Amino acid sequence: MKIIMDEQNMIRAVASSSNSSSMVSSKKYDVFLSFRGEDTRKNFTSHLYEALKQKKIETYIDYRLEKGDEISAALIKAIEDSHVSVVIFSENYASSKWCLGELGKIMECKKERGQIVIPVFYNIDPSHVRKQTGSYEQSFAKHTGEPRCSKWKAALTEAANLAAWDSQIYRTESEFLKDIVKDVLRKLAPRYPNHRKELVGVEENYEKIESLLKIGSSKVRILGIWGMGGIGKTTLASALYDKLSPEFEGCCFLANVREESDKHGFKALRNKLFSELLENENLCFDASSFLVSHFVLSRLGRKKVFIVLDDVDTSEQLENLIEDFDFLGLGSRVIVTTRNKQIFSQVDKIYKVKELSIHHSLKLFCLSVFREKQPKHGYEDLSRSAISYCKGIPLALKVLGASLRSRSKQAWECELRKLQKFPNMEIHNVLKLSYDGLDYSQKEIFLDIACFLRGKQRDHVTSILEAFDFPAASGIEVLLDKALITISGGIQIEMHDLIQEMGWKIVHQEHIKDPGRRSRLWKHEEVHDVLKYNKNLVNLKTIDLWGSRDLVEIPDLSKAEKLESVSLCYCESLCQLQVHSKSLGVLNLYGCSSLREFLVTSEELTELNLAFTAICALPSSIWQKRKLRSLYLRGCHNLNKLSDEPRFCGSYKHSITTLASNVKRLPVNIENLSMMTMIWLDDCRKLVSLPELPLFLEKLSACNCTSLDTKITQQQVLQHMLQSRIPYLRKHYLKCYDEEYFFPGDHVIDECRFHTTQNSITIPYLQKPELCGFIYCIILSMGPLLECDVSCSVYQDGIRVGWLERLLEYENLISDHVVILYHDISEFDKISEVHDHFFSNITFIFENNEDRITEFGVFPVYASESGLKLVGSKEIFE
Repeated sequence: MKIIMDEQNMIRAVASSSNSSSMVSSKKYDVFLSFRGEDTRKNFTSHLYEALKQKKIETYIDYRLEKGDEISAALIKAIEDSHVSVVIFSENYASSKWCLGELGKIMECKKERGQIVIPVFYNIDPSHVRKQTGSYEQSFAKHTGEPRCSKWKAALTEAANLAAWDSQIYRTESEFLKDIVKDVLRKLAPRYPNHRKELVGVEENYEKIESLLKIGSSKVRILGIWGMGGIGKTTLASALYDKLSPEFEGCCFLANVREESDKHGFKALRNKLFSELLENENLCFDASSFLVSHFVLSRLGRKKVFIVLDDVDTSEQLENLIEDFDFLGLGSRVIVTTRNKQIFSQVDKIYKVKELSIHHSLKLFCLSVFREKQPKHGYEDLSRSAISYCKGIPLALKVLGASLRSRSKQAWECELRKLQKFPNMEIHNVLKLSYDGLDYSQKEIFLDIACFLRGKQRDHVTSILEAFDFPAASGIEVLLDKALITISGGIQIEMHDLIQEMGWKIVHQEHIKDPGRRSRLWKHEEVHDVLKYNKNLVNLKTIDLWGSRDLVEIPDLSKAEKLESVSLCYCESLCQLQVHSKSLGVLNLYGCSSLREFLVTSEELTELNLAFTAICALPSSIWQKRKLRSLYLRGCHNLNKLSDEPRFCGSYKHSITTLASNVKRLPVNIENLSMMTMIWLDDCRKLVSLPELPLFLEKLSACNCTSLDTKITQQQVLQHMLQSRIPYLRKHYLKCYDEEYFFPGDHVIDECRFHTTQNSITIPYLQKPELCGFIYCIILSMGPLLECDVSCSVYQDGIRVGWLERLLEYENLISDHVVILYHDISEFDKISEVHDHFFSNITFIFENNEDRITEFGVFPVYASESGLKLVGSKEIFE
């Protein structure tokens, strides 16, 4: 038993030690047919020959009538040039010295050349052949005196004792022929061992894939083979096809579906697929509808077929080739290879092809470059450097190996140095096919990850990309499905080195000689060169120097006319900063712990993050930034006041302010920021009061601001809601889903007529006219809030007519807190009326998943000529 390739220990051939693989693969014929012409030429043998021909088995058949006693030299050559001899023993086979001479030569080749012999007993008792009785005894009686008789008899006995096929145990000749052909295919397969070097390492995949295919099952199964470009999907599918196809009644390997469909269209591909499955019939389908006749489908439904659809790129391609896999016969198998996981809606299992191990990478590379399994002496270290560059990608190993074949060590060293700057274009072009299939935003996301964000946590990457208005979540999913990125440890975005290199090359080609004109810069020397010498900064949009702890200054950015964002987070050596830009929108200085002074001149500034810096005061110019939306000052422990006389200008829309913990007061005229919608004051424990709140403020978070007076603050918030916020909501027909005010407090103010420490309260009746809604004051006990869900269900006569829910989260409340919410009447279902002017039996039930509610109050809100009023006294209801 000789193993043809040690990587494929399942592929073996029976051969003598002297029989080399080159001898096995150089045979001219697959099968030699030995038969008695007058017995079977016009019936069984002709049928067998045609069946073998349909399976593309190269078969030698001697159409000449036997003449003389000696077989010709040409016939001897044909026997020697065949992998398998099929000997058809019929009633008069032994009467022909020609046939007996063929058999003698066949058995000689079996012994000396390892030829496979398959005996077939056609309408003859095998024992007559084995023991030379019956018609075979009569035939040998005619050969009396022939010196070769004993040799022929020995050949007959030996052949008849081999594993054979007997027509007498079959009901029909068609079944008999089918089994013989299957046996021939099965025995021929090992005689064509795949010596392609790219098969190194695939044995690790065979068992897993065959288990997924469940070859013994009668169900139709579809397997997807998925992975990045060049990873070996096609090679693996080809090897599986070669190995498994003999077990099926019909087979088709449809290669390069993506490319062929672009060149020739789906009609040509589908014609080829169905024609091959139906034994080369010339089928034509309607070009517009791709309809296949019921007759064709019913025929395929009776065949066990094996189909490989290679390099399918879209779901449309798959559907246009095989719209419904259910029409395939029992036991059929389909393999689909692709780079795009999104097409696998119909498959049963998906197998992801992984990179080769270092051992197999070295072996494949050496076979490519040296045509040996080990590095050539003196090239060991260079070979290891080469496979380190390829990172287990078979295509890269083969291409690089071929490019270095027969070259000197100096040429190797030069080529490997070159690869550090310039990727191999053959590898690049194959990998780039996946990139070319992305849309604009997906390409931008891919290039950002390749240049800046590889190795970062997925949530962090998503937030950065979304800040630039990219559809990050869906874009990342597409990159995952196209095997352009992976997720490591469940959270970290990773990318193969060669794919990252491909992304770098794409950016580099935007402007080869002038880095300043490219869309992205990531190499330190290029960034330094561009910034130091102001090189057409004109295209610069983003600067991200996160974590550059030794950075002490940045250059003049006044010429960066398109600059939108500068991030200098954790640049801990930066003491002062001046950014002169007309276009800058976002400046992030989070964690610049040495920064004491800064100046930014842009009037386009929308977000400024100074959290955890050493600044002592804010320049008054900050309050003149008309477009400023977000200002973060958390952890600014040196900041005691915002400014002496802040002059607020214009309308600040959707502003967010986070203050340092030691700020005692907000500027009195913060109310002039009329469009400010949110303020965060968490942990400002020295904050003693709030000024009048901005007109459109909808969210206030003052968690752990324990110096605030709870009664005054509750009254102030209620006044703000009645005078500003609720009238605005009603005027503009807006919902109030985000209305939320959260600050310390251990009780509902006494002015609230309807309050309780239970979980529900019922208002017997309410006047209908001018009822606007309800304000809820809810007291929560101290402690951590971990996804604290607070809800209010409103019932009338036992039927729920309204519902409001909020999710509150905070690390730890050091005292009881009050949360104030507004519930507009427009959000209720229709409330039935007892009379024209009254609602009856309105019940409010407050619930919390952490059981933290200690008290709550309900304020009905009514409109009047003088404005909105809170109803809380008994007299109003009377």
